[in-house]
Amino acid sequence: MAIIKLDVVIDTGCPFCYIALKRITKAIETYETRHINDSIIVQWQPLILQPTLSKTPVEIGTYIASIFGPEVRDTKLRNEQALGLSEGIKFDPNRKVGSTYDSHRLIHLAGEKSSATQSSVVRKLFEGHFEDGKAQSSHAFLIDVAVASGIEKSEAVAWLESNAGGPEIEEKNRKATSRGVRSVPYITVAELYPVGSRYDEKSLLSIFERIRMERST
Repeated sequence: MAIIKLDVVIDTGCPFCYIALKRITKAIETYETRHINDSIIVQWQPLILQPTLSKTPVEIGTYIASIFGPEVRDTKLRNEQALGLSEGIKFDPNRKVGSTYDSHRLIHLAGEKSSATQSSVVRKLFEGHFEDGKAQSSHAFLIDVAVASGIEKSEAVAWLESNAGGPEIEEKNRKATSRGVRSVPYITVAELYPVGSRYDEKSLLSIFERIRMERST
């Protein structure tokens, strides 16, 4: 039985991270169907790209214009839509964006439960934000995600109303930047194989199979 660890650095406001989730999920499903006694464990790590972003949400178009300029806003949104549809994602062009700090704290809490719970939280965060337009800074949204992923509502409320997990998120963020992570998603397989931005389900599968072969020799 082979267990392969996948370490994925993300920010919950990054559309490419949602695409990464889709591709990773497909690759894992294919691999584990081929090798029913093997498993791949995913750990989701934080990199907050815009640490000064307010908890008060703004529309994505306004946000893009403020970062990249109004002249590229529509082009970026069109490109996002096209890329998303290729992965079965319909990005909400009017979604709200806000600070991602608390969403990362929730992901940390979920990771203390299990890898499966953490992946469920990440998936539901992405679906709710990118497709349903929910702001990642909304505690009501985060609590709904927690409960839907099997976390007790009272625990999620208490966690979010405090700063629990904050120091850990800040330390993980610092470690990511100190090892040169500047953009997300940043995927590392089995702590040895960094995956670049040009990846898809097939390239991930190839790495999984190579690790399996190396471990069997």
